[in-house]
Amino acid sequence: MNTDINRKTKVDYLLVFLITAISGMPFFNGDLPLMLVFGVSLLVFIFRKKQLYPFYFFILFAFVILVLLHSLRENYFPMNTYIGMAFKISAAYFVVITVNQNFTKLFVNIIVFFSIISYFFFIPLVLSPALDGILNGIGIVPPFEPYVTKSLLLYHLNLDRPEGLYRNCGPFWEPAAFGGYLLIALMFNMAEKGNIKGRKNIILIITLISTLSTTIFVLLSILMFFYFFFSQKFIVKLFTVPVILTVFGIAFVQLPFLQEKMMKEWRRGDLTYEMRHNDLVGHSRLSSAIADYKDFIKYPVIGRGMFPTTYFDARDILTRHNGLTKQIAQFGIIGVLLYFIPIFRTFNRLVLFSNLKNALGTIFFIMILGMGIAEVYFDKVFFWGLVFLHLVLVPQTFSTPETQESEKLRDLRLRSA
Repeated sequence: MNTDINRKTKVDYLLVFLITAISGMPFFNGDLPLMLVFGVSLLVFIFRKKQLYPFYFFILFAFVILVLLHSLRENYFPMNTYIGMAFKISAAYFVVITVNQNFTKLFVNIIVFFSIISYFFFIPLVLSPALDGILNGIGIVPPFEPYVTKSLLLYHLNLDRPEGLYRNCGPFWEPAAFGGYLLIALMFNMAEKGNIKGRKNIILIITLISTLSTTIFVLLSILMFFYFFFSQKFIVKLFTVPVILTVFGIAFVQLPFLQEKMMKEWRRGDLTYEMRHNDLVGHSRLSSAIADYKDFIKYPVIGRGMFPTTYFDARDILTRHNGLTKQIAQFGIIGVLLYFIPIFRTFNRLVLFSNLKNALGTIFFIMILGMGIAEVYFDKVFFWGLVFLHLVLVPQTFSTPETQESEKLRDLRLRSA
């Protein structure tokens, strides 16, 4: 019996790792890894005799129909796009339903592992810039998709030093991308433990800060503020809330990757005109948002679509990296509601079955939206998993002595919600 349980846990870890890996680790990017993950997850799903919920078919067919409508409008019918979307949605569903309520715990452990591993590369690279050339010399070019930067499998060699600062990107394509997955792991673990204390949360917070990502740093500050605001007694709030606001204010003014970077991007504004006349110019996140807004106004109901025919050139495609506005522009009002309402339900269920204040469920969801400003996350398999995660979250997901006593009450609250 114990052998069977250990084998099952190892397979579950593998499945969660695989959809995380193809959702942002450059070494595992590409069509072939996606097909392999789809095949493996399907086989395990069938072997364990898991259920196909009607909600899976609803989401799958709704988004395939949306993309077909885009095809009809553009007279462009790329079969690989339809298959790729179906594979992403299906792989996410198979993994979430197969791993069940352990999904969040296993994901946290995987991200904590990569956080610890990242220190063995990040700290030496901060102390000795000369290591850039040495590590790059032994790095491996990602095999499934061409990348400018190399990988060490457990750590991606994104060796840029903006403002002279080296930033921790872990195994992901960019520091802000690593920061987004760290933030999700932090929220998952806060829900499991019912607070922000503990060794894992400390590791996650320290690693988050080491990414030096403007957006992620701001989101972490907002999360900390609302956690203490909702969770502490009034007398404690009088101390903790002003301290958090003061620390964030000082950091915002003093750190070059915060105020200076944000002001620079704001001053540059809409770069569409410059892009049309200068091959070296690409969108900033603000410029991406402006361009996406213009597209959304043209196609508000079903969106612009995913096809290259709706962009004016290759740079416009590659540098539209405001993930939130891109998602809105691509799928319109209908697609946004279909995608984000289930994710909102996922994070509300996470908090409902924990010892956290219920209002933090909405804050967690806002964190997800805010992450999208930093990077293009929402087409990743892992995030499709968040669309389905609410299906497996039940009261015992985060079972503690306190929650065990109130499970019946919380279940009644959920049904009436």
